[in-house]
Amino acid sequence: MDYSARQRTDSRYRMLSGTSVKATATTVYRCPVDKAASISSIWMCNTGTSSATMTIHHLRPNESVATSNALVYGLTCNGNTTTLLESTIPLVSGDSISALSSSTNMTIVLYGTEA
Repeated sequence: MDYSARQRTDSRYRMLSGTSVKATATTVYRCPVDKAASISSIWMCNTGTSSATMTIHHLRPNESVATSNALVYGLTCNGNTTTLLESTIPLVSGDSISALSSSTNMTIVLYGTEA
């Protein structure tokens, strides 16, 4: 069984966040106090007809958006398409995921676990 399949059989595996993405960096998900989380899937959907870019950052507490904490930087998503990134992104209490897009037609959905 591959890692992704194991994650999906974990009863804690669920949608952690889903939202529209704006032109300015916005917190998409923040790991709760006294918890740890693991993001295993990031779905990016462009519901518009034109291409758009997406940038995603992993921020530690009190950290600002910077190129040094970018997970994805300026990824082009064609119109009317969905892009999936599968990885393991560990977060600890207070860590957050922030995203911004060149279009208001972009959405982001994060799946993973919290414990």
